[in-house]
Amino acid sequence: MKHFSVIARRRRGGSGNRKSITTTGAVASSPILFTIYPGSGTDSTSTKTFYLNSLGAFTDFRDVNFTDSTLTALTHAIHHVEPTGSFATVLVEPNAQVVSDGLIYCSVGDTNAVDTSDYDNIDAFVDPFKRSSPSPVSANCPIYSSSISCGTHLWQNTPFYNGEFYVVTTEYFWSVDWYISLRKFNPSTEKFSLPIIIDTSKAQDYHNYGTCVVDSSGTSHVFYGCHNTQLYYRSISASLVKGSVISLTGATSATYPQPVITSSGDIYIFWRHGANLSGGAVYYKKSTDNGSTWSSSVTAVSLGTASGCYFTVNIDASDNIHIIATKRTGEADSPADFSDVIYAVMETTTDTWSTAGGTAITLPISQSNGDMVEIGTGFHPGSIAIHPDTDVAYLAYAKDSSTSGYFFEADVVVSHWSGSSWVKEQTSSSADNRYYAQLHIDSDGNFTLLNSKVISAVAEAYEYKKPAGGSWDSGIALTTGSASSVFYPTVTKSIGAPYFGMWSIGSEVAHVPVSLGYKSNDWEYNLSSALNVSSSIFFQNVDLATDRRVKTSISLSSDFTLSCAINTSNFLTGNVAIVFGVFTHDENYATTLTNASSDAIVFGWYNNAYRLYVVDGTTVTVGGAANAIASPIDKLNYVDMIKDGNTVTLNIFKDYKRTLHVTDSPLTVDVTGATFGTFNYLQVSNRIANTTGSLIARFNDVKLVPNNSTTITGFGSW
Repeated sequence: MKHFSVIARRRRGGSGNRKSITTTGAVASSPILFTIYPGSGTDSTSTKTFYLNSLGAFTDFRDVNFTDSTLTALTHAIHHVEPTGSFATVLVEPNAQVVSDGLIYCSVGDTNAVDTSDYDNIDAFVDPFKRSSPSPVSANCPIYSSSISCGTHLWQNTPFYNGEFYVVTTEYFWSVDWYISLRKFNPSTEKFSLPIIIDTSKAQDYHNYGTCVVDSSGTSHVFYGCHNTQLYYRSISASLVKGSVISLTGATSATYPQPVITSSGDIYIFWRHGANLSGGAVYYKKSTDNGSTWSSSVTAVSLGTASGCYFTVNIDASDNIHIIATKRTGEADSPADFSDVIYAVMETTTDTWSTAGGTAITLPISQSNGDMVEIGTGFHPGSIAIHPDTDVAYLAYAKDSSTSGYFFEADVVVSHWSGSSWVKEQTSSSADNRYYAQLHIDSDGNFTLLNSKVISAVAEAYEYKKPAGGSWDSGIALTTGSASSVFYPTVTKSIGAPYFGMWSIGSEVAHVPVSLGYKSNDWEYNLSSALNVSSSIFFQNVDLATDRRVKTSISLSSDFTLSCAINTSNFLTGNVAIVFGVFTHDENYATTLTNASSDAIVFGWYNNAYRLYVVDGTTVTVGGAANAIASPIDKLNYVDMIKDGNTVTLNIFKDYKRTLHVTDSPLTVDVTGATFGTFNYLQVSNRIANTTGSLIARFNDVKLVPNNSTTITGFGSW
């Protein structure tokens, strides 16, 4: 194996500084993860860590770039930047030149740098995990993505830009904290991108959804907060340059943020101000400089003291902002406590408000000056969809004449202004819908309504359609027999965008959805292969002798590194409960042990201690019995399982930087003489012989890098 000498250069003319990184064993399109610190320190080849010696020009690391020895740019992605700017992790993808001569150059310090971080084109592992067994998933198979901890919300915006949907999530990374994150969903590949962390979450409450708009340059403007607390804002450019976190002045008691953006780039952010039943107000702010500064708060809606307010907004192609609101007067969770549907529209060129018929409104909007689309009790706002051809706003809201339950027996009404009056359609004839009423109109003028409907005491995702010029159908269930009810469906609000809907499945009491469902265009939602956000899974092995697995397809024929952050809950003795690793066959771990054709390299726990298992046909070699490293119950470990030639190693670390091994780490197994087949599946599996006890494992930040033989042998000087 060649060893390449260290070469260091300094750029002239103050445009930046460069240092070399020498490597051996680099593989094209197999990214290397570096940790970079802005200050001074000692570079480490073993942990792939180096320091910028205070030469960086930007705290968000945008001026950090990588080239090969010919100064051809290498694709790289800023994987994570600590909110304090204390360090960043960066993925760098070697090219053929790096494979040939082993040289990578890092440049930093260009004060005119534009971030060229390119996350989409990094060949990281992003295939979605899929439930393997049983099918369809039942309550006995609680395998799901726990990455999204606060799920979707009916008033969440999912803008459509450059062929992708932008989804802001609240995610539980590394099992240590919740983070507001941004993902993109590509309807062609049916995959979510890896998450870009925006900020730490402020609380774990289902009202704490994040939401965003995207401007014409691809910059995302993200808003997040919680339930009657501070509202925060942060921008992130198309090249992943992050703006500062801004606590919006005057938005200290905010709930349900809803942004819109005009064609000229002016951003409006609306929110409910104050606690429920504390004034019934909707405020908004405006920015005309891409979020750098914000106007004072303006009271858009006020429905009186001792009342609450629920609302939603959208913007049409002519830059008019439409709003509907209802008033809440009690906490009894009865539709009788909700009254009226009030509408108004704002012309953003002058920021003046009026009714649909053009009568001027002096703010705040109320029952006395707004359009009274509906009068009486039993109404709840759902959504506003803009017709892509006529620019007419269609209002969707729930209508429930019952007096018990929080809109469990509602119909959905769709209303629009004809030019002289409000035209109303009832989309369903049976009063068993919830209140979400998410309306979408596609570019051909077809209407789709996503809601949830109570079937056999379970709220299922339900969809109604009305073709252009036709009538509403009777609807179809998108989920059946859900273990938990569907909550907070949402659809994209972008005009003329493809239909894209999401919902949460979980416990409303715990506010922790257990899955993310989707339906887009003609794709069918299938519980046996639900689209889970990639690279983060939650696996619970309960005391039932049932095959439970979650997998994704891979193709490995040689060495690899499997990395993840992991923790467990509960205590289990006397059995192998859960294993995670690579398998040659699509089968449970117990079957693999008896199948002479099957091989596997996995780790797991036995008697509450780590084990490393190598299965070659029916021969099983175990590492870790003497080490007795305790499983990470209610704590966090960072794990790297590495197959390198004739050795399989399980490194177990205490820290994210992977510098501090736990006591008695690593575990090793000699695989000399083993004849492995091609590993086709990355999989979490239980062992169906287990019939007692239970164990929960959370695998976060999962990365699988095949043939990851890159070694850093030296760092040059700046």
